[in-house]
Amino acid sequence: MFAGHRIPYDSNIRVAGSELVTVGDAIQSFDYQLEAKINEFTSAIFFCAGAHLASPALSLEKTIEIAAKYSVPVIVDAAAQLPPVSNLWRFTHELGADLAIFSGGKALRGPQSSGLVVGRKALIEGIRVNAAPYPRLGRGFKASKEEIAGLLTAIELYLKRDHEADWQRWSKVVDSWVEVLTNKSSCVIWRDDVNEAGQPTPRVAIQLKEPTALDVIAKLQRLDPIVEVVHDSRRMIWISPDSLQPGEEEVVPTQILKALPY
Repeated sequence: MFAGHRIPYDSNIRVAGSELVTVGDAIQSFDYQLEAKINEFTSAIFFCAGAHLASPALSLEKTIEIAAKYSVPVIVDAAAQLPPVSNLWRFTHELGADLAIFSGGKALRGPQSSGLVVGRKALIEGIRVNAAPYPRLGRGFKASKEEIAGLLTAIELYLKRDHEADWQRWSKVVDSWVEVLTNKSSCVIWRDDVNEAGQPTPRVAIQLKEPTALDVIAKLQRLDPIVEVVHDSRRMIWISPDSLQPGEEEVVPTQILKALPY
C-alpha cells in the first residue's frame, strides 16, 4: 500500500491477518520502490482511488502494470468513487484492476451497512467462502438478506438514473446558494465542482473570517431542521445538494444564514 494512501480504515486489512507494507512516502513514490517491496509473501496491492489521495502514489495504471509482472492482484478502494457511474466498471474492466470495492451507501443510496465488490470471478468466490453463511472471518460482518436486496435495488436504480440531469440540477442549486450567500461579509463564498473525495459533484465552499467552522456547526446542530456540512475544523465549510430530497434545497441556505456571523 502506498504511504500516501494510508487511511484510518486500513486497519481492517490487518484484522484479516495481513501485514501492511508501505511503499514510498507521503510526498512521492517511484516504480522501483513498489517493485522492491513485492516478494513471495505479497498477497495483493491495495490502492485507494480518488484525486484527494493520488499525488504521492503511482497512478493506478502504472500500479496495475507493475503488479501484472509479478502476478500480484490489485484491489481498489473505490468506496466514494461514484459518480461517475462508469467507475463501476472502469477500474476493473477497463484499467485491469482485479477487484474494486464500493460503498453501498453514499452515491448508490443503498443500505449504509452494505458494500459492493466487483472484479475477477476467482477472487469474488474467495470472498464468498470467507463470508456468511460460512463460519469464517466474514461471518461476524454478514449483511442481511434485506440489505442485499436493498443494495441490488439501489444499483439497478443508480444505473437507470439520468446522471447528466442530476448534475445539471445540482449545478443550478449550487448557483442559487452562491447567489444567496454571497452577501455575507464575514465569509468568502465560491462554487467548487469537485467534492472532498475528488468526485465531480458541485458544491459551495464557505471560507470563514470568523468564527471557526466548529462554532458554526454547533449553531447548525441547534436548529430545526439540522443542516449537516463538510468542514476542516478550522475556517472551511462545504455544502452539497446531491443527497437532498426535492424542496430541501430551499431550507439549506436559510439555516446556513442563521448560523453564519454577519
